Amino acid sequence: MKIKATQEDVARRAGVSVATVSYVMNGRKNGRSRIPDATKQLVLDAARELNYMPNLAARDLRRGKTDRICLVLPVAGAPVNNLLFKSVEAAIGEHGFFLVSSFGGSMEREYRIYQQLRRGFADGVIFFSNFYLDENHFNQLSAAGISVVAGSMLTSRRIPARGFDVIRSDTAGAQEEAIGHLLGRGHRRIAMIWDESNLNHVDRAETYLRILSREGVEIDSILLRKRVPDGRSAYEAVSSLLDLEGAPTAVLAISDRSAEGALNAAKDRQLRIPQDIAIVGFGNIAEIEITTPALTTIGPESWNLEVAADLLLSRLNHEGRIEGRTLEIPARFLVRASA
Repeated sequence: MKIKATQEDVARRAGVSVATVSYVMNGRKNGRSRIPDATKQLVLDAARELNYMPNLAARDLRRGKTDRICLVLPVAGAPVNNLLFKSVEAAIGEHGFFLVSSFGGSMEREYRIYQQLRRGFADGVIFFSNFYLDENHFNQLSAAGISVVAGSMLTSRRIPARGFDVIRSDTAGAQEEAIGHLLGRGHRRIAMIWDESNLNHVDRAETYLRILSREGVEIDSILLRKRVPDGRSAYEAVSSLLDLEGAPTAVLAISDRSAEGALNAAKDRQLRIPQDIAIVGFGNIAEIEITTPALTTIGPESWNLEVAADLLLSRLNHEGRIEGRTLEIPARFLVRASA
C-alpha cells in the first residue's frame, strides 16, 4: 500500500523545518518574516515530487475556520438560482473564500445541510431556500459561530432577523397589483399553475386565492393546477386548461419558466396573446424580455444580490456580535406584452 507523504517528508527533501513547510503550504508568513521565494520554491518542488497534499480538514480544525461559504438554493437548474450563485460568487471570491452550493427543497435535505453546517462545514451560509427550517435553526447556527444570511425572496412569508440577517422581497403587493391589472381588463377566469411541494409557491397560491375571494371573484377549482414544477409541465397543464369549455382567459404562472411553457401552449393553439389569453410569470429573469411576446412578470428589478455576500462578509469580519438586519428588496409588477 502506498504511504502518503507527510510534512516531515517534505521538510527533509527540501532541507527546511517542518514549520516552514506548514507556512508555505498554508500561504502564511513565518511570524512577521517573509519566507524567501527560493525557500518557497524548494518546498513546492519537494511537495510536488512527493505528491504531498496538506490535510485541509486538520488545518481547518487548527485554525477554527474553513474559508468556505455555503450557498443553499431551492433547486438545481433554475435560472434565478444561477443568477444568485454568480452574484454571490463574484462578491466573495476576491476575499479569499470558496463558494460551495447545495440544494434544499425539502425538510430532509435542508436539515441535512443544517447538520453539516453545525459540524463546521463552512464559516458562513447564505440560505436562499424554501425555509423548511425556521428561525431557531438559524439562531443555533449563529450561536455555533457560523455567520448566517437568510434570503426570503419572491414570497410574503416572513422570518424575523434575530442574530442573523434576512434579505426578502415581499411579492404580495406586486401580486395584488398583477391580479388587479387582469381584473381591470375584464378577466374573471384566471388560472393559476404552481408546485404544491414548494413552500414559496404555496404562499403565492394562497395570496392568489385571498385576493380573488376579496374581490368577489368566484374561484373555480378546475383552474388551479398545483403539480406544475417546470416549463414542460406548465405546457401540459395549460394545454389541458385550454380544452375546457370554460377555458381561462388569463394564466398566473408561479415562475417565469412555467410562464414560458404557458406561452408556448397558447401559441400552439394559435391564440393571440394577450387578446385571447393573458399570461403573467414570477421571477423577472433576463430571458423573458426576449420571449415573443415579452413576458409580463412579478419580481425584483434586478437579481444582482452581491448585497447578500456583503452582509455575510461584514459578519465574518466583525469581532463582536451584530444584531439581526433585514434588507427589503422591492418586488415589482412589470407589465410587458403578454398581459
